[in-house]
Amino acid sequence: MRRLTAAKLAACAVAFVHAAQAAPDTPLLWADFKEPMQSHLGAPVQQLAMSERSGDASIASVRVADAAVQVEGRLSTVNASQWATLGIEVGGDARGMPVDLSAYEHLRIRLASATPRVLRIRLKGTDLKIQNAGCYPVMMMRVGTQLSDYLIPLSAFGPESFCGERGASIAQTLPAVARVEVTANEPSAEPVRFQVGRMEFIAATPSGPAPALASPAPAPVVAAAPAASSTLGSASTSTSPTHRATPPAAARKPSPRRPPAVRCRSSASATHATA
Repeated sequence: MRRLTAAKLAACAVAFVHAAQAAPDTPLLWADFKEPMQSHLGAPVQQLAMSERSGDASIASVRVADAAVQVEGRLSTVNASQWATLGIEVGGDARGMPVDLSAYEHLRIRLASATPRVLRIRLKGTDLKIQNAGCYPVMMMRVGTQLSDYLIPLSAFGPESFCGERGASIAQTLPAVARVEVTANEPSAEPVRFQVGRMEFIAATPSGPAPALASPAPAPVVAAAPAASSTLGSASTSTSPTHRATPPAAARKPSPRRPPAVRCRSSASATHATA
């Protein structure tokens, strides 16, 4: 009886640990930005400017101001590119390790644009083949001019429809997330300017899916509802996530060489796994 009781207690203890790991009660802070161009944990901010034909995507400046990365550049079709992309990506920390985010259900990300536009958010894993095909899951989010925290269900992420069987689902990606990418992909006659701030992953809790921020948000929290289907469709004018049927901008372009970045840990609270 003693052995059986001890075994049961041990099993219960293991189950409790697993449950605790599966349902963290504090947000996991992926990145809060500071100079010199890095996250609070030292992960470098990588610049992205790619197009089908040379010259249709260019970065004028990328800098950190008020804890947000300010991106400015141009996206055009002057050289007849079918796609172009402009933005940044950042890992979880300076060690370059992937992070297990399978216990989390939401991404809260601070965004704004000089003019309302759709930004593409992508969660990247470590498989180079999937990266080069542009087939890690994405979320197309229309953002406004006020710096706001967008609360996005991870279930709203999915590979773009052109990927077919090459696409990685969000469930396949979450156990090993290496980087979070944010880009603009629509051509514009005017310079493209947008901001990317604090990023954190949130687990569901008994009282609700989105715990309060560790520090007051400088702007409203915008809740994004999951997309009705996994098919990517044209961008809407609402704050809800929108997907596309055709590969936007750099979706078909191999990603640039990976930075030595990625693993995460919450600055004030949660302990990161890898991705």
